[in-house]
Amino acid sequence: MSYSVIGGADGPTSILLAGSTGPDWINILGLVFVALLLIPNIIYALMFRNQENKCDNKFMNVLEQIGRYIA
Repeated sequence: MSYSVIGGADGPTSILLAGSTGPDWINILGLVFVALLLIPNIIYALMFRNQENKCDNKFMNVLEQIGRYIA
């Protein structure tokens, strides 16, 4: 891991870290955890595929569609 300090007389000092900051198994564990959280949602979506959206709030519908296409 390498460290860099950037600073000057006219601005704030910044400390930059480059390289690996932790073990890689944490990322894999996080991926497994997120996948386990998504299993009930996937099952529900497959079981109730033709369910009608009863929400009248357009903002919530837009957020739902954004979430579907981003994730």
